[in-house]
Amino acid sequence: MQDLTTEYFKKIKRSVNNLVNITLQIKTYDKEGKRKKYSINLRLNAPTKEFASNRADDWELTRAIHKSFKDILTQIKHTLHTDVSRPSRR
Repeated sequence: MQDLTTEYFKKIKRSVNNLVNITLQIKTYDKEGKRKKYSINLRLNAPTKEFASNRADDWELTRAIHKSFKDILTQIKHTLHTDVSRPSRR
C-alpha cells in the first residue's frame, strides 16, 4: 500500500502545483464469510479546488486503491486540463 500511494502521489504532484493535503480513508466490510470488502475514500485539497473520490470499493485492497487514485487523476485532468496533447490555436 505504501508503494502504491507514493507512486500515485508523484503523479498527482506533477499535475497539481500547490498540493495542500491528501487524505486516504480505508473502510472494511465483512460481506462474504472470511473475505473482506474494502472501500476507499480519497480526498485531495488544492488551492483551486477540492477533489474527492468515494467510488472505489473492491475485494482486493490494491485494486481498490488503484481505482480511487485513477478516479482522482481523471478528475484533475478534466478540471485543470493538464492533458496538453493538442496544441492550442492562436
